[in-house]
Amino acid sequence: MNWVAVLHFAFFLSALSFAVRDILWLRILAIGACGLDFVGTWALSGPGWPSLPWLALFVVINVVRITMDVHGERRARLSEEESELRQALFPGLTRLEFVRLLRAGTWREVPAGTVLTRQGEPVERILLVGRGRVRIERDGTVVAEVRDGQFLGEMSFQTGETASATAVAEEEVRFLEFGRHELHRLMLRRPSVAVHLRSAVAHDLARKLRR
Repeated sequence: MNWVAVLHFAFFLSALSFAVRDILWLRILAIGACGLDFVGTWALSGPGWPSLPWLALFVVINVVRITMDVHGERRARLSEEESELRQALFPGLTRLEFVRLLRAGTWREVPAGTVLTRQGEPVERILLVGRGRVRIERDGTVVAEVRDGQFLGEMSFQTGETASATAVAEEEVRFLEFGRHELHRLMLRRPSVAVHLRSAVAHDLARKLRR
């Protein structure tokens, strides 16, 4: 057995793990890399080599994390409305990841006529409309309409600037509300959620600009 080649392949798997977006595949590749590194190092340097316990620890940590994620995925439950929202906007997120995103927000319902954002005022939240219609006004003129599966306040959320328009509920509207700070904390803790959320927001912005 060419153990040097085994070690080189272990480093290749380790580098490849940083190139994938899916956290599950990252952990699987990391386990494979550490496992091969452990075997190759043992064969070339013997059981007393100081890095071996650390390699074993890395494998154990990733196995435990995969087990927890798989168990959490099986237990994750979504309502019909939430399942449709996930399929429409976040198909790349697992159920567990989507549940974590939902937990960062709060479902709310408001009657017709409710002002959700006001032009020129700070926006401390981003809204994801689940049901209903919202008219968008700029300088008193209706310029657009936001419907199911679209975001409100996303431009201010991205730039930190004040609202560029006023958003008013045209009928009873149900939406998922995310506070700016809570959402930023989730995105820092869960990079995969951050990637898919930014992608969904960018896609929605592009669709609005095309209109």
